[in-house]
Amino acid sequence: CCPTTPPWTAGTPSTPTAPKTRSRKRSTTSKTGSTSAPPRVHNHQTLTGKLVAVFAALTLTSELRRRVTQAGLHRQWTARDILDELEAIERYQADGRQARVLHVTKKQNDLYTALGAQTPTTS
Repeated sequence: CCPTTPPWTAGTPSTPTAPKTRSRKRSTTSKTGSTSAPPRVHNHQTLTGKLVAVFAALTLTSELRRRVTQAGLHRQWTARDILDELEAIERYQADGRQARVLHVTKKQNDLYTALGAQTPTTS
């Protein structure tokens, strides 16, 4: 009728840690760097917040990749290289004052233009 041992222990010695070992094998890191391990959260609100943050990050990454490919930049730039280049833009904000961009290089300006985004204005 039914097997007397659970399927995860088939072919292995009977130990109480067999399910943990099996689940750890499933949570190995893939080539994208994500894991399939369940998120460690203490309540429903924390889980919801993490899911919203991951969704927003994936949406922004997808849009960046789409624009990079559409502009033909994918042959010479990776998305990470573009983010690193644009992250180097210096921004300064004094107490109670509006933030100012100090300097944008020609390369950064060209990237903004190619991606269809407005270049930050310097002051």
